[in-house]
Amino acid sequence: MASASSEKSAKPAAGKRDDVRERIIKATIVCIERNGIEATGVRDIAQEAGVNGAAINYYFGSKDNLLAITLEGTLDEAFSNVLDDFDKLAQEGHGPRRILELLFEDLMQYNLHFPRIAYAHMHEALSEQRYDGRAMARLHDFVEGLVQRIRAKKSTRSEQQLRIAITQVWAVMLFSALLPRFFERTGELHLEQADVRKAFAHQMARTILPDEDEEPRRGSRR
Repeated sequence: MASASSEKSAKPAAGKRDDVRERIIKATIVCIERNGIEATGVRDIAQEAGVNGAAINYYFGSKDNLLAITLEGTLDEAFSNVLDDFDKLAQEGHGPRRILELLFEDLMQYNLHFPRIAYAHMHEALSEQRYDGRAMARLHDFVEGLVQRIRAKKSTRSEQQLRIAITQVWAVMLFSALLPRFFERTGELHLEQADVRKAFAHQMARTILPDEDEEPRRGSRR
């Protein structure tokens, strides 16, 4: 049986392992965004994290496993957290269209900062025309979750209409993530400007819910 003193000494070691793992994951995100997923190597990640290369294998088993874990975390940020935010905003009394506006604004700002992370998510589909990867599965689940949440708000649109509209809007969102300066070059729309993002988000929310009445808000995030 372990002594009380040995149990206490084990806790900092476990905490240190978690800290190192987290530092390596954060470094991986930095390297992917700086260099692209194809050019991100173990040496770059280790240098960014301030560890030696052997630490990658020690904590993650392989570079491929590290990349998979890292991208899974960013997928949570991109999809699961958005649905959680939808639920929180609904509890605060926001109507569904206003919720979509707020979420789209935040997502566009995120996309501007991490376009190569978005590319990494879509890498299999873009480079190999494979649509059975984790990112595509998460995107499907996200769209399904969004459809059901809006339907629960008694939207006047049919389920098929919602699916079409959400898919159209999400295609635009994905495009803005992969090519963040596309709209600047083609439509003179600078998405880094808050007022442009707000107008863009407002229009996309209306694409999904064009006939919804503006609902009073009991609170505001802005």
